[in-house]
Amino acid sequence: MSDAKRVTPPRPRASALLLVLTVPLVLIALATTVEYARYAYRTVALSSAVHDAVRTAAIRPCDWSPGPLDVARLAVHEGLARRGGATGLSLDARIDGQPGAQVLTVSAALPYHPLFGLVPVPQAVESTYGMPVAGAI
Repeated sequence: MSDAKRVTPPRPRASALLLVLTVPLVLIALATTVEYARYAYRTVALSSAVHDAVRTAAIRPCDWSPGPLDVARLAVHEGLARRGGATGLSLDARIDGQPGAQVLTVSAALPYHPLFGLVPVPQAVESTYGMPVAGAI
């Protein structure tokens, strides 16, 4: 045998050690990704529900029954029901400003419960959105 390199088969102990060292790291990376994805989904779902609620309620004239505040509250609950539920929802809807220049503002907060607790994420997801009320422009 001249200059050819001799190939040695991998040792089973080295492979087992490599597996023991890398699997926990991969699982931690996977758990972190899942946790941040859940938090991002809740944030987008709440923001979307609040935005849709304000837009729906702001185009209704103020003298209709139900009024824009009730419509906004209902729309947030419906929007979150379609996107994963509204358990623990804290909701505030108000109309500010003088007649003719009123702004409907909806603020909502949902508690966030982490799956694994490995990642530091806020304990609540919050969203606020405002829009001029129809007839106030």
